[in-house]
Parts: sequence; C-alpha cells; structure tokens
Amino acid sequence: LSVLLLLVSSSNASSDDCIALGGSLVSGECQIASAQTKAGVFNLDETLHILGTGSITVPVAAGGNSLTLNINNGGDFIIDIPTTSSGGRIVGDVSGAGERIAANITVNATGDIQLKGNGGAPDARITANQNGGGCSVGSKGGDITLLADDMITIENGAVVSANARCSAGTIVLSAEEITIDGLVESASTLTGTGAVQRPGGGPIT
Repeated sequence: LSVLLLLVSSSNASSDDCIALGGSLVSGECQIASAQTKAGVFNLDETLHILGTGSITVPVAAGGNSLTLNINNGGDFIIDIPTTSSGGRIVGDVSGAGERIAANITVNATGDIQLKGNGGAPDARITANQNGGGCSVGSKGGDITLLADDMITIENGAVVSANARCSAGTIVLSAEEITIDGLVESASTLTGTGAVQRPGGGPIT
C-alpha cells in the first residue's frame, strides 16, 4: 500500500498542466489558442506558447488573485502578436470601486521569455493594472514577476504594465540577458493623500 501511495504521489507531482490551463499539445509546445480564464499555479513540462488568438485572464477576487506559470525542462514562454482584439496577452486588470486589487502574475521559465511585437498599439502584453475606482486601503496594481534562466526579450510594441489609479504594482525581470524594446511601466495617477502619502509608481527591478 505504501509503495502504491508513493507511485500515485510521484505521478501527481510530475503531471503536466497544459490541458488544465486550456492549452493543447502541438509540436512539443503547450499552445493557448483561445480565451482562457485561469488562476492558481500551473506546471508545464514544455514551452508555453500563447498564440495571437489566445489569452489568459485572471479572474477578479476579493483581496486580489494570482497566476503562476512554472515552465520546466528548458521550456520557453512566448506570447505572439495579437491577431484578434483579445489575443496575445495575459490580463490581471481590475476596474471600479468593487475591484480594487489587480492580480499578481508570475512566470518562471527555464528557457527564454519572449513577448513579440512589431510596433503595434500594443502587441503582446502582460498587464496587472488597476483602472478607475477610489483609493481605499489596499487598492493597487498587481505585481508582475518574469524569471528566465536564459533571456527575456520584450520586442517593440510589447507591453508589461502594473499601472494604477492608486499605488502601482512591482515589476521584476530576472534573466542572464534582458532586452527591452517595448514598454515596461508601473505608473500611478495617485495625488496627495494627506500627511501619510501612499506609494505612487511601483519599483521596476
């Protein structure tokens, strides 16, 4: 019985979450070709490729939500240039007084991270923006963390943003080599809030 339990546990630990993420295994990649709404932690054993028709939206949750993508075995993370009005993106945005905290988005890739662009408006994007609403306690943009063992490339027109009406989110990029030809932004439109000023634009590291 103990051996059986060990085998079941090991199988679950190494399972691939491509299908659970709404993707399909095509030519050795996990491809997202349509709009998906997902939150939580997903572990991939191959390259994750969000096509120009594909997207992942993190649903709004009280207190904020999160999406973590762990891409193992030397896999890359790629977002294509949008070919539809809602494609080529991961979105953790919130808006309105009842939707105060944008989602935290984390990508851990053992290969490269690439957001494609050709100078469009915008091209591939990852956003965790707080749009509109009042600045009650806790209202903020989400945090975006992109970690790659090799390279991060944000092409011309591609966007990574954690902007906010209140305090903007934190953006962290970490890789052996980082090339930014697009936009990485954590900006706030927050004005004076009295004797104790809340943070405005978030740090970008």
